[in-house]
Amino acid sequence: MIKNKKILILGGNGFIGKSLLSKINHLENSISIVSRKKFLSKYKIITGDLINDCEKLKKLFLDFDIIFNCAGELQDEKEMKKLHIDSLTNIVEFLSTESLKEKKKIKWIQVSSIGVFGFSKKEEYIDENSLKNPSNYYEKTKLASEQIIINSANEYFEYIIMRPSTIYGIGMKSNFIFRLSGYIKKNFFFYINSKETLFNLIHIDDVSDALLMCTNEHIKNETFNLSCNYKLNEIVSIICNYYKINEPKMILNEKIVRFFTKYIEKFFNSSLNQRIIDILVSKRNFKIDKIKNSLGFEPKKKIYQSLIEVLENK
Repeated sequence: MIKNKKILILGGNGFIGKSLLSKINHLENSISIVSRKKFLSKYKIITGDLINDCEKLKKLFLDFDIIFNCAGELQDEKEMKKLHIDSLTNIVEFLSTESLKEKKKIKWIQVSSIGVFGFSKKEEYIDENSLKNPSNYYEKTKLASEQIIINSANEYFEYIIMRPSTIYGIGMKSNFIFRLSGYIKKNFFFYINSKETLFNLIHIDDVSDALLMCTNEHIKNETFNLSCNYKLNEIVSIICNYYKINEPKMILNEKIVRFFTKYIEKFFNSSLNQRIIDILVSKRNFKIDKIKNSLGFEPKKKIYQSLIEVLENK
């Protein structure tokens, strides 16, 4: 456990940040949060925007031992560039230079994304060194963020990069579970090519546990994948059991689905698009041997009960 550390959390009021805060012993550490808005908290709130107030904030960051960067932009591409690349470059390069000058140890723990590897329908095992092929702008900026941090490392500025797959749990930002369950309940769901598609998920509690393990002083300048790999029909079965409905059996050919989806997209704003199809045919199996061997991490949350909790707290 972390003791006697000055800890800063960027994005401390978000999904990951809140979970992380709930697990850090605040009696044995000094914890601060950067937030654009003031709110009631037992932690110190540093009010500011990581994009617009970067120059002011970065000078305060030098005072901390551990910085968790849980901040991210999911929608606006311009804001993604500003936050994931421009602002990060400014902050990290400053901390790298100043920590070396002051001989002050700082550990930067970055939440990235497993999406930096892109999608593939091939049956393949992916580790930390596999080919990166981000398929959208969010993933491209996350990969760029990683390189910015790696390039800034020195004997005083250390980093850990964590790449979680889709994070689920009560309060999750992504609505894919609810959309999937909605299609299943309306009998709109079908498999594409096979029921053996893999869904790459990780529970929020496992993510925050892994992030805390990254504070280990003996582990530095490493990148870890973080995921559990489930068959799509396993996820579908849990949802069907919860709602007490029959499981869908229809399996359609991928080429046919892609053809009709392209045609429909010209006239309608369909929920099914090429990216969703990529997800539904993917067979990527992410290996997490590295974080298991380096930090002793093991996912604790079981998919059945965890998914039921999400559905019950919609």
